[in-house]
Amino acid sequence: STYLFGLAAADTSGNALASNTSSAAKQVNVFSRDSVPPSLLAYALNMDTRMLTLNFSEPVRSSSFSLGSMGFVSTSGSLSATIGTSALLTADASQQTVQLSYADANLVRVVLGVNPTAAAVFVFLSSALAQDMAGNAVLPILQGAPLPGSAFAPDTRRTNLLSFDFAPSFGRLVLRFDQTVDSHSVNFSRISMLSSNSSDAISVNLTAGTVDPVDGTVLFANISVADLNNVKRFYGLAKNASTTFISLSDGALLDMSGHPVNAIISLAVSQFTPDAINPVPVAFDLDMNRGVLQLTF
Repeated sequence: STYLFGLAAADTSGNALASNTSSAAKQVNVFSRDSVPPSLLAYALNMDTRMLTLNFSEPVRSSSFSLGSMGFVSTSGSLSATIGTSALLTADASQQTVQLSYADANLVRVVLGVNPTAAAVFVFLSSALAQDMAGNAVLPILQGAPLPGSAFAPDTRRTNLLSFDFAPSFGRLVLRFDQTVDSHSVNFSRISMLSSNSSDAISVNLTAGTVDPVDGTVLFANISVADLNNVKRFYGLAKNASTTFISLSDGALLDMSGHPVNAIISLAVSQFTPDAINPVPVAFDLDMNRGVLQLTF
């Protein structure tokens, strides 16, 4: 499949080569195929646009890509994420562009950590990632010796609360966001439970609680016992799905780039699990002089 034509040259007497058109092209006598594997030289990651640009040492075939064979690893090496659900956007070339899926981008945000910079970006890949035009597999980059990024653009978009669940039996809150959030940044004093989305709704501002220390698009939290009892004190609040709403003020929590999650005035519960625990008296006081019985539950 290798021919030559149109060669412009002359002999030592200055006589030009005989005409060699494409129709009279000469077939190669001896052919040595390309056996040098391609390598990833550099890459740039833009988390705002979810674009990953890969620069290889030679053209690679887009049809040979297996993006699940590539991933990001944290600076410490303890966290990693592959990009198997993302999409390649370019044709055969030495520079390839990958559009990270929302799911992959959120996993990468966990790996990059809080307030990431270019120093936090490291890539690894296996030889199954891609092949050059001759079918040579790309040189692997080991997870233990990853390649640092050449350029990095962090997120600038603010994150939104999409939905939440509430189980008043134990004060369990499940919060779902459109981007990865920092589980250590939750400020309960900027979260309120509401009985409706109207202006005269019953409202209880939370004060404290605990959060499972796992960064992600879903956070699991428990409000404090004092806050839970304060919520239960109002008969018309958090008794069923129609009386359970949440409100977030600015600063309730941050995403992985340090941006505050967008405030929300009122959001109805997605899944409500009714309180199924019977109250139990734990102590009582009796004053015979005044005829007063005080029960503590």
